[in-house]
This record gives sequence, structure tokens and C-alpha cells, in this order.
Amino acid sequence: MRGDSLALKPKIEDLLRNAFGGMEQGPKPLKTALAFYAKQSGFPLGDFERFLGTAAAAGPNEPVRILFNDQLKRWDWVFGHFSL
Repeated sequence: MRGDSLALKPKIEDLLRNAFGGMEQGPKPLKTALAFYAKQSGFPLGDFERFLGTAAAAGPNEPVRILFNDQLKRWDWVFGHFSL
């Protein structure tokens, strides 16, 4: 299973980047965005959800977790500092 997860990692990171890239105007439901981009790439969303749970538990230096943290900080900066 670990080898399968490692093989999925680049696809999952791309999927997350695409989903976050589609949220430039602010946060939206992540599962909806992931489902859209997963369908476009033919990637089974269930695999992503299983991997995401594993990545979140792996620790703060896990690349997928860093993607989430960076995006949350970006939204906090933009929408926390500049919203009217």
C-alpha cells in the first residue's frame, strides 16, 4: 500500500494545486473542486480521500499538508487583511 501511495503522490499534489488554483477569488467547497478536477484527469476521488487522511497524519512537513497550509495562509492574508 505504501508503494501505491507514493505513486499517487504527484497526481494528488497536481489535483490539489488545480483545485486551489480554481479558488483565486476565495475559498469554495474543496470536495466539489477536487471532484471536478479528478473527473477531468480520470483520477478516482476515493483514492485521493484515503491518501489525504494518511498525509494529514504524516506530520507538518508532508508536501500535501504544506500545500494546504500555504493555501490557508494565502486566503487568510488576502481575505483577512483586504476584505471590506
